[in-house]
Amino acid sequence: AEQSACHRHARHDRTRVTTSAPTSAKPTWSNWAGQQHCTPAVIARPYTERELTEVIARDGDAGQTVRAVGSGHSFTDTCVTDGVHVDLANLAQLVDADPATGLVRVQAGMPLHQLGPALHERGLALENQGDNDRQTIPAALATATHGTGAQFRNLSANVVGCRIALADGTVRELTAGRRPARPPPPPAPGRLGAPRRLPQLTLPTVPACRHPPGTEPPPPSA
Repeated sequence: AEQSACHRHARHDRTRVTTSAPTSAKPTWSNWAGQQHCTPAVIARPYTERELTEVIARDGDAGQTVRAVGSGHSFTDTCVTDGVHVDLANLAQLVDADPATGLVRVQAGMPLHQLGPALHERGLALENQGDNDRQTIPAALATATHGTGAQFRNLSANVVGCRIALADGTVRELTAGRRPARPPPPPAPGRLGAPRRLPQLTLPTVPACRHPPGTEPPPPSA
């Protein structure tokens, strides 16, 4: 992967970024299955990549555990902490879509059920995805979510680029060129806990189409 130079973001007012409350008033978070719970001391709701990196660097330096929260669909305790929750709901945009190359750039908070329609408006679609579309994109990557068919890769294997937020507040851009070769290398984003470090991801898409009932799409070419 090619790495661009790191860049440091300046500190600025945190009032829009984080919220906290007395212990008695702090909300309790639970996942979709209801078996994971926690009461974070601070809930951060960044609107920009800069604000996200501030949260990671500042609260990490203060010894706080920082966890990103998507849709809470995972049954693991990845999001459980009494430290800092990062709510990525405000970072949920399709940043760029290039019909010529099929590459799209997506912010970390966008769930699959919003990405699909946004891509379709541009004549594009994901090559494959699972039956559950409530997950955010990075969470689906981190849990190695897959779709249907032995010849299709999982979502994380399709990543061709990403921006990674490091613990010191810097951001690195990683790119792998065009569509990954087959067979793909081990998917780097497929790691629990990775979503909080990936403000943006670049994914390949295919032309959108509609299949009549009872038909099956052809497998991808070798």
